[in-house]
Amino acid sequence: MRLDKLFENYENVDRVECKRTGAIPPDWLKGTLLRNGPGKFKYGDTEVKHWFDGLAYMQRYSFKDGKMFYMAKCLESDSYKACEKANRWCIPSFGTTKFPDPCQTLFGKLQSYFEKEVELDNCLVNFVQLADSVYALTETVTVVKVDPETLAMLGKEDISDHLSIVSSTAHPQGDYEGNVYNAGHNFGKEYVFTKTNGSKGSFEETTLLAKVPYDDRWNAGYHHSFGMSDNYVVLFETPIRISVKKLLMRKVISYSFHDSLYWKDETNTNVIVVDKKTGMKHTIQFTAPPFFTFHHANTYEADGFIVADFCHMKNPGKFDDLLMEHMRDGTFGTRNPDFVPHLYRMVIPTTIPDGAKDGDDLNKSSSHHRGSTAILQTDGSVFCTPVKLCDFTFEFPRYNWDKYNMRPYRYVYGSTLLFPEETNKLVGIVKADVETGKVQYWTRDHERQLCAEPVFLGDPEGIDEDDGVLLVPVMTVKDEDLPIFLILDAKDLSEICRYSIPTDRLPPSFHSLFVQ
Repeated sequence: MRLDKLFENYENVDRVECKRTGAIPPDWLKGTLLRNGPGKFKYGDTEVKHWFDGLAYMQRYSFKDGKMFYMAKCLESDSYKACEKANRWCIPSFGTTKFPDPCQTLFGKLQSYFEKEVELDNCLVNFVQLADSVYALTETVTVVKVDPETLAMLGKEDISDHLSIVSSTAHPQGDYEGNVYNAGHNFGKEYVFTKTNGSKGSFEETTLLAKVPYDDRWNAGYHHSFGMSDNYVVLFETPIRISVKKLLMRKVISYSFHDSLYWKDETNTNVIVVDKKTGMKHTIQFTAPPFFTFHHANTYEADGFIVADFCHMKNPGKFDDLLMEHMRDGTFGTRNPDFVPHLYRMVIPTTIPDGAKDGDDLNKSSSHHRGSTAILQTDGSVFCTPVKLCDFTFEFPRYNWDKYNMRPYRYVYGSTLLFPEETNKLVGIVKADVETGKVQYWTRDHERQLCAEPVFLGDPEGIDEDDGVLLVPVMTVKDEDLPIFLILDAKDLSEICRYSIPTDRLPPSFHSLFVQ
């Protein structure tokens, strides 16, 4: 199934009401769902090479009195303005180097290597809310403040103004006090863990939580997210490595970030566990089989163990499946079977019991292990083997964050967006019961639909964990179809209603934030 239609440039869409089919959604469904992702892929005769490279395009779905309104807008960052002005791709990004000015002289091209690049403020991945402020994020230290009503850019901040850090994930974790935690890099040195006081509504009170040296100084582990429980942060240092030397030479030799990545063969995953109170790495050395994860689900503590659920890929290489040529022709997810994600669980013991012997499975005393193991090694380290929780492909995991974040939970929801052809059941949205193993799913209307990240919104008067709804944008490449927006009952995934969006297509975006 070709997806070319989804990877052409998108234009701004003024606020428009969407037609509803089905029942009126719950009257407590009030507020706005913001979505972020790439929406500009070409300028002049230049175009991006990787899905992660497009310019940020924000979508707004607002709900009131059973009605839904849609609007969309490009993030008017300095990166966006530079490309618009030059009519060519003139910023470095994940998989694309900037295209030089064809009118520039040889001397001018040489001089440009010594000039400051356009600030990398193309925040196309996610959003985070600090008090009443909403910020768009990517994997740089620049964050952009946006107006959730108009999608206008209100300003930007540089986290490195407050501490030494050169990158940060677009997946910060939050606690119930409104603080925000993140994990980044000081390339050539260490992983950097940070904490931001969210009550200020800005990143000005971002402080150092911990520093952990790389296991290989010049080959840092690439991470897209991390897990967090009440007392710990958990970072997987996987075999996907960043050649720091290549990264440092990228301006001279025109390397992209993607060019600096590689899969380090015969390398296990280091499981880095940091105590949030002391800022110290755990004294036990934890390792695991080689794998990679883009996205963590819930992480919590129970009975002296850390339980971490995440979307597991056996070996995605350097994400070549997500090059634009493969996204457009629809072969992503079919070229490399080890790139297919599934929901997994890792259980990490925080202590070694007295009398434990080499070869003992320390997870035997955990009631949450679901078959995952933690084997004590002769050198005192612990080898953790995760277990698959769901047979369906599973990405973009969401759960009842408001009540169950960092707590034992049962339900996690995911999308088969990246791999819609894996089954003949047209599965689009999956609900996994991580306690019993039961799986439910919503079925797409036809094979040319793709479901985006399902966002759980809880019933304010709900009692059960899954009392609430799922908000799900659905893309289509069927010419006669309009894209739709689903409201599903989170308990059984039955369809409450759907809205037709009066535009010919929705972009394949990444992540969402619901604001009220």
